[in-house]
This record gives sequence, C-alpha cells and structure tokens, in this order.
Amino acid sequence: MTYSKVTASVLSATVAASIFASAGMAAEKMEYISGAVVRTSLADGKPWSMTSADGKKAMFTFNSDGTGKLSGPITMSIKWKLKGENFCIAMGMMLGTKCFRFVAVKGGYQGYAKDKPGMAFRR
Repeated sequence: MTYSKVTASVLSATVAASIFASAGMAAEKMEYISGAVVRTSLADGKPWSMTSADGKKAMFTFNSDGTGKLSGPITMSIKWKLKGENFCIAMGMMLGTKCFRFVAVKGGYQGYAKDKPGMAFRR
C-alpha cells in the first residue's frame, strides 16, 4: 500500500510537470501581431464585441484617427494609440488606459497585457 501511494505521488508530480511544461511551450509559441496590423484591423470604424478576462462585455468602435466609442454599462468617447507594438486604449479617469499586444483568434483578436489575457475583440 505504501508503494502505491509513492507511485501515485510520483505519477501525479510527473503529470503536473508535463502540464506546466506544455503550458510554457504554448506561451513560447504565441506570436503577437504587429501594432501596425492591429491598428488597421481594429481601427476600421466598425463596432467590435469585447469580452474582458473576467467576463464583462461591451462594444468598442475604433476610428482611424485615434478616437472611438465604448458602449456598455456606460457610453463614452475613448482614444487609442500605438505605443511601440502596444495598442493602448484611453478610457478616461475612471477606467484608465489599458495597453495590449494581440494574437489572432477565431473571429477577432485576443489582447494580452504583460502576457496575461485581457480584452478580446470579436465580430
């Protein structure tokens, strides 16, 4: 019985290490889209459905001139700009500025802030 507990512990540790290694490999393979591509894709003047990492939803429209609109629990004008390869969205004093790098996903783009999932934009 002690042998099987030790075997189970070793097997569990091996499986956990494998899962963490796979997650690390997936993160290494993630390829961010250039800021220029994100700018021309997102800033087309058409609304995007946004879902935040915590499940909140809103609509965002980004215009090519760096302006836009947030429609959700509140409606407000926003501004956006590229900072290097980051697409930064300024949403006023209450919500602040959020900057993301993006990965293409089905139907849109998933934003990452410091390699953590943030806003996802889809149509």
